[in-house]
Amino acid sequence: MSEPLENSITHLRDQSLQLNDITDRATAAVRRVETFLNQECRLGLAVYVPIPPAPGKGLPAPDAPLLQLGYARGGDRYRIVVRALAKDRDRTSENERSRDEQVAWSECPRALKIEAFQQLPALLTALHSHLAEIIQRADAALVAAQRITDVLGEAPPPEADDDGDEERGHHHHHGHHGPHGHHEHGPHGPHERGETRGDDRGRGEERGRAERGEERGHGRHKHKHGEGRGWDKA
Repeated sequence: MSEPLENSITHLRDQSLQLNDITDRATAAVRRVETFLNQECRLGLAVYVPIPPAPGKGLPAPDAPLLQLGYARGGDRYRIVVRALAKDRDRTSENERSRDEQVAWSECPRALKIEAFQQLPALLTALHSHLAEIIQRADAALVAAQRITDVLGEAPPPEADDDGDEERGHHHHHGHHGPHGHHEHGPHGPHERGETRGDDRGRGEERGRAERGEERGHGRHKHKHGEGRGWDKA
């Protein structure tokens, strides 16, 4: 085995170990960024930045897609993704848009991972700028909304249900007036009627006792009068 070949094999082993270490560290960084954006920031904004061609490869082919590193929905959550855009496409055409391909960064070939990973700082900067623009527009929208509510004023109270008012009035009427038109105060009406009936019974008993007393008095008077007539006969 020639010396150049031996050197190449030795270097390949060392370089592979070095590349694996770089890829592992890049993967850990991407996962940390995804956790930060998803769980800590809870950010749901799609943003892309271009991935320039790798130096030393010359000009890309005319029909080569434009590569972008982005933060966008991938599956059931937002992830760091790589998107390949078809060149010279009509952006209003659904057919042309369907030619775009987007895959998670973690599923890309290792060489593309390294190229795309270099644009991660630019992607975070683009996310910051895009979010600041959205907040500025949202603040302006809130000011406009406040002006509208100031002009309209407070909302009027909700209108009462007519049927419900009539029904409540009907119950109110019967609940406060007795059968003879006398005003009764809610739950005390039956109690007051009971007292009235008790008073009537008391007055009736007094009249009965008085009448019986008069009858007894009248009987004694007749008895005395009869005794007088007897004495006269004697």
